[in-house]
Amino acid sequence: MSSCECGIVGLVSSRHREASNAPERHQIWRRPSGEANGLLFDSKGRLMACEGGMRRVTRTELDGTVTVLASHYNGRKLNSPNDLVIDEQRGVLWFTDPRYGDRSDMELDRECVFKLDLASGALNCIVGDLHRPNGLALSPDARTLFVTDNDNSEYSERKASAQRAVYAYPILRDGTVDHSLRRTLHDFGTGRGGDGMAV
Repeated sequence: MSSCECGIVGLVSSRHREASNAPERHQIWRRPSGEANGLLFDSKGRLMACEGGMRRVTRTELDGTVTVLASHYNGRKLNSPNDLVIDEQRGVLWFTDPRYGDRSDMELDRECVFKLDLASGALNCIVGDLHRPNGLALSPDARTLFVTDNDNSEYSERKASAQRAVYAYPILRDGTVDHSLRRTLHDFGTGRGGDGMAV
């Protein structure tokens, strides 16, 4: 895709569409897309994607091949990766891994914000106490990680205490976060809650 074009994701149809300012130029770019949700290009123009349907995070290389960056944690399948941000200076990619809808095939016992070391492939759960970590954003100085927790699922076993808020975590040098300094930026209460974010 050129710099003036963007990707459109169809979750139900599981395809990426290449779009431009000219509607007649829209075309299927990748099918199936693994029900990709969070999408981000790195500085080399490679597409990073949270493929919720395939329960993995991938990178589409410049030649069109797909590299799986993460699919399991401690030998168990991820829940349903949802959104991601990248800090290429640190060589770190963070992504959320909630599970909405049917939870019967979940292998993990919690829903995390993961930190993926892009050089080593090491995967760590850096936030594991949220109900449904969803949207992510990184501050312009790469010192704060913003996380949306959106537990609005009808399947939630914690409906009465469902969390719907946006949090800010200071990022430490190693790419983990300081839980003791977490700030609540907005509490949606019983409202719809948040989703993807941009800073």
